[in-house]
Amino acid sequence: MPTVIDHPSKIIFHRLQKFSDQHWGKHFQSPEETKINFFDNPKLIIKAKIDGKLVGLVNIFIRTITFKGIKLVLGGIGGVVTHQEFRRCGVATATLRRAVIEMEKQGVDISLLCTDTDKLGSFYQKVGYQILGRPYYYFNKFGQEKPDTGGMIKAITQKVNVTEIINSSDKLSVGNSDF
Repeated sequence: MPTVIDHPSKIIFHRLQKFSDQHWGKHFQSPEETKINFFDNPKLIIKAKIDGKLVGLVNIFIRTITFKGIKLVLGGIGGVVTHQEFRRCGVATATLRRAVIEMEKQGVDISLLCTDTDKLGSFYQKVGYQILGRPYYYFNKFGQEKPDTGGMIKAITQKVNVTEIINSSDKLSVGNSDF
């Protein structure tokens, strides 16, 4: 079963980031853009090992947002990565399922991740995420509001009606930093 690192230190986060950099798919932003748009540190990291070897990671970013005047605890999923030799073996599914359990423990109401929905949408749907189908917004390091697409959401508590969020014309703002 995947394990949890609560409040990872910057040293641990950067060490695990090296694993991500080695096994991540194609990046769509330059390193400079990444530093400007992805600067938050995860509250939790879910890691999976097989025979003592690190094979998968999921980062969880937790923050409070307001949507339609209601305060919600948002669990942003970022950095889902599986070692290239262990893909299609259930590693990502196991880490994501553990991430959902941990978000429940943290009182998260809704989870959001961003992906290439054409390529990976059906995978994330298997663990309960639904395609948002419209942009969501975040603030970069300079406080500039930026749109992003490819969002997928999942209700973690009964407080949230995902269909209402998907069908709403209200802006979905996820706060500082993208996932």
